[in-house]
Amino acid sequence: MKPGASEAVALRFSSAEARTVTWKLDLPDGVTASPAEGTVTVPAGGSASAEVTLTGVSEGVHSVVVSGAGVLDRALPVRVTDGDGTPRALTANFSGASVSSIDLSSGRSTEIAVGANPGEVVTSADGRTAYAANQGSNSVSVIDVARGEVTATVAVGRVPAGLALTPDGGTLWVANYTDGTVQPVDTGTLEAGATVAVGAGPENMAITPDGRRLYVANIHDNTVSPVDLGTRRAGAAIPVGPRPFNVVAAPDGKTVYVSNSGGSTVTPIDTASNDTGPTLLVSGQAYGLGLSPDGRTLWVSPSTGDYVTPVDTVTGAPGKQITVGRSAFDVGLDWDGGTAYVTTADGNRLVPVDTCSGTAGTPLTTGAYPLAVALTPVPVR
Repeated sequence: MKPGASEAVALRFSSAEARTVTWKLDLPDGVTASPAEGTVTVPAGGSASAEVTLTGVSEGVHSVVVSGAGVLDRALPVRVTDGDGTPRALTANFSGASVSSIDLSSGRSTEIAVGANPGEVVTSADGRTAYAANQGSNSVSVIDVARGEVTATVAVGRVPAGLALTPDGGTLWVANYTDGTVQPVDTGTLEAGATVAVGAGPENMAITPDGRRLYVANIHDNTVSPVDLGTRRAGAAIPVGPRPFNVVAAPDGKTVYVSNSGGSTVTPIDTASNDTGPTLLVSGQAYGLGLSPDGRTLWVSPSTGDYVTPVDTVTGAPGKQITVGRSAFDVGLDWDGGTAYVTTADGNRLVPVDTCSGTAGTPLTTGAYPLAVALTPVPVR
């Protein structure tokens, strides 16, 4: 929807037993709803619905979480955009010293020169700015996505491996792998702040949707460090599986998931207690990690294999593996979860996967050895 526009959405509830369901919407900045809560009576073995009017306020993709008594939390992605431009995918090409900006409408790819060995890329909520972590030059490149140009370079710590943007877009957090630290960069001034010590070999990170905590995967000591972004202090390290590499946060903020690249497991962490839950099992290595916008499906890639595996976050059951190509490294989901994009590092390709049918589409060309992918939340002019 466009900013200021409204759209009616039906919330449907089903149950094996007759019950009264009290629901509410947890609304982020950027979207409003009427009503924001209510009650429905669900017949045994049937369903009931409630109509909600959503209104877009600011551009971007906003996650509206449906929760309440008798409700299995589920997120509803809402995209607010003026509709101009095209959706883009950006890949960090480790051996190419470049970021590929791929127009997903035409398939045309533009190479943007960045620093040495970029291993991670993230985009802003409006899709107009991207950031690439250059492991070989200890810097972060700031990219104007529409123009396909680097507009600034920020010096950070040694071997920046992971990036995470706060929900308000005001701070970019950088994981400095060799230093064992994370570091904030003010996205307005592009000044790097004081570092925060975490574990050994910090890799990828995720910030909870409320912007309060950062979770950092420490690959060398098999832990995750929770960092309070208010005090900028790291809490007690959380033991996880072998060689944790990637982290994603659930839309409701209650869980973060950690891929253990030294094994075949994904570890859920309860963000209220920082306790770990029962591990989720996959076949092969658990390396790249992507989460569907509704929070129901994890997509796990092995880096050493040629497939991607969907995992149900409620049951923990893995689905059918989907062949994409050699060295399936990273996974990114589009705004509504209809397509998963997988980087195949040895093939220099980005492979779209239809998440409904479980079929791989025509590969898109990237630069050399794409290690990471990010999707612009909205079309970019």
